[in-house]
Amino acid sequence: MATTSQFVDGKKTLADQQDALNFMEQFTASKIITYGESAQSTATLKANEAVLMPVPFGQQPPPLALIAVAAGDDVAKIIAAQIALGKTVVFHGTCWVENKETVVVGVR
Repeated sequence: MATTSQFVDGKKTLADQQDALNFMEQFTASKIITYGESAQSTATLKANEAVLMPVPFGQQPPPLALIAVAAGDDVAKIIAAQIALGKTVVFHGTCWVENKETVVVGVR
């Protein structure tokens, strides 16, 4: 299936980005498969890029939750804790959050 890309402003809060991603999935009948810093970011405009795969209307996935990993925290432990809670990890990587590089884990 063909994928599409959407951009999210990296100066937004993590909660605002989460809302934007969930809106995209519902509005476009798709699911996010990757999310992270866009290669098209500049020194003055920080952007994240979401890659979406289409799904049939009504079959969009459950809401996505974004978790910021604090500096010095072990991302593997955070992922393991989410899996232990029955969550599915969709992606993890570096994103712009309030114009700061932040490791983010996306789970459902």
